[in-house]
Amino acid sequence: MYYTLIVKPGLKTRRRVTSLKKRISNEYGYIGTLSNKGVHITLAYLKDYRHLDMDKVYNVCKNIKAFNIGFDGLDYFQREKNGRIFYIVYLKVIYPYEFRRLHDLINNALKDNVINSSEFVPHLSIARKNIHDDELNKILEKYKNFKLDYEEKIDHILIGRRSSMEKRWNFKRVYFNDKF
Repeated sequence: MYYTLIVKPGLKTRRRVTSLKKRISNEYGYIGTLSNKGVHITLAYLKDYRHLDMDKVYNVCKNIKAFNIGFDGLDYFQREKNGRIFYIVYLKVIYPYEFRRLHDLINNALKDNVINSSEFVPHLSIARKNIHDDELNKILEKYKNFKLDYEEKIDHILIGRRSSMEKRWNFKRVYFNDKF
C-alpha cells in the first residue's frame, strides 16, 4: 500500500484553482498532473509511502480544532529530480497556528517516516514544470494578483491509500475533535 496525507479545500476553491491551472496550461503548455488527488495541500511528505501508522494520525486529529485557511498570491519553489530542475508554482496558504500545529503533531507522530518537516511550506500547487526562468517570471507576473478573498473552514484531513496495482487514490476522511 501507498499512503498520502492531504487537506482539500472546498468546492468553490477547487473550481477556481482548476480554472487557473487550465488557463496557465493553455498558455504555457503541460503543467504536470497530481493524479486523482486533485486540488489539495499536502500535510506531510512520507519517506515510505508503503507504511502509515493510522492510529497515530487518528490520535493527532482528536486533539485538533477546526480552523480557517485563506489563499493569497502565487509563489514558487525549485526542486531537482534526476538531475533536472523544475519549478512548482503554488498558491500561498494563509494559515493559522492550528494548521501549523496539525502539521507539527503529524510530523512528530510519524517522525521516522517524514521528509523535510522543518522546510514545510503549506501550499496549493498550481503547476509543476521544467520551464525557463523567463516563462516562470511571466506566469508569476501575469497572475501576481490572483487571490481568493474568502477563508475556508478545515475540519478534517484525508488519508489517501492505494496499492501498487491501482492508479487512483482511495481517500478516507478523518475529522478533527472540536470538543474543546
